[in-house]
Amino acid sequence: MNLIFLVFISIPKSLYFNLKYFPVKTALHFPVLINYRTELKTLKGKIILPSKSSFGLVKIGFSGSYALGGGGKILL
Repeated sequence: MNLIFLVFISIPKSLYFNLKYFPVKTALHFPVLINYRTELKTLKGKIILPSKSSFGLVKIGFSGSYALGGGGKILL
């Protein structure tokens, strides 16, 4: 499947995650992208980003993600 299409259909879940963890101004830059097929079970914890975060700085559930692709689970 085309990567641009995957990112597009993953926007709702990514927006929810980013708004949960970051201020609105930071969240709207989508520093964390979550694949639409990734299951979010527990959203606890803390995420610290560099002061200058950019779109897609962290990708979870996309192929090429470090040890996170292929249906891996992350508990935060």
